[in-house]
This record gives sequence, C-alpha cells and structure tokens, in this order.
Amino acid sequence: MFSKLTNAPYRRWVEIGEGTHSVLMEKNRWQVFAAVQAFLDEQAPV
Repeated sequence: MFSKLTNAPYRRWVEIGEGTHSVLMEKNRWQVFAAVQAFLDEQAPV
C-alpha cells in the first residue's frame, strides 16, 4: 500500500517491533501513538 501513495506530498514508513495487524491493542501500542503524533506534529517539508 505504501508504494501506492504516489500523490502524497510526503510519507513515512514506521515499523513497530512485535506488532501485528492488531497493534493498537498490543503492548507496543504506545509506539504507534507516538509515531502518529510525531508525524502529525511535524512541519511539512518545503
């Protein structure tokens, strides 16, 4: 799916260790929340 985001001005690939498709309910879910928040807080590249 990541390769299909051709019209996105910028994108980021993040891997969460030991994460599965239900990572939002797993012990490493805080890594997901932190990665999403960091992406949203970031200034868009010029």
